[in-house]
Amino acid sequence: MIKLYIVDDESSVRNGLTECIDWQHYGIEVVGTGANGRKAYEDIEKLTPDIVITDIKMPQMDGIELSNLIRKRYPETEIIFLSGYDDVEYLKEAIKVEAVDYIFKPFTMDELDKVINKTIDKIKEREEKKILLAEMQRKIDESMPLLRERFITGVLTEECKDSKIEEKLDFCFSRLHMCALFISKKQALQ
Repeated sequence: MIKLYIVDDESSVRNGLTECIDWQHYGIEVVGTGANGRKAYEDIEKLTPDIVITDIKMPQMDGIELSNLIRKRYPETEIIFLSGYDDVEYLKEAIKVEAVDYIFKPFTMDELDKVINKTIDKIKEREEKKILLAEMQRKIDESMPLLRERFITGVLTEECKDSKIEEKLDFCFSRLHMCALFISKKQALQ
C-alpha cells in the first residue's frame, strides 16, 4: 500500500482530500494530515509516506520549506503541490525540489486523478528498477567466485595481460585482496 500524507491549513481541503476520494482505488492509504509544515514534518518523520500533497502558503512552515526538508531527508518521497497562487516563484521552487506536479486550487477530480496516476507510475517504476538492480547484484554475487578464479588463473599463467587489469581487480576483489595478490605474484616471480 502506498502511503500518503496531506498538508493544508484549510481543514475543508484536508477533509475533502481525505474523505471524498477513494484512495483505496489507487492502492493508497492516507496515513496522516497536518495543518502546517512544522506539524507535517514531525508526522512525516514517524510515518515516512511515499507521497506528500502539500499546500504552498501555510502558517509556521510553508510548503516550500517543508518540501526542502523532505527532499533532503527522504529523497524518494514524491511531492505534489496544491496552491491557490500562480506565483512564478512558487513554480520555480516546485521545480527545484523535483515535485511531481503543481495543482492550482480549485482543481477538478480529473486533474487530481491524472497527477495521482502519474505519481503512482513514478513510484512503481522506481520500485521495478530497485528489484532489477537487486536481481543483477544477486547474479553478480553468485558468479563472483568463478570470475575470481578465472582472473587469478589468468594472472598466474600470464594469460591476462590486459591494460585494464586494475579495473578487473577492483571488480573481483577489495583493495586488501589486490595488495596480497600483487605481493604474492611478485614474490613468486623472484
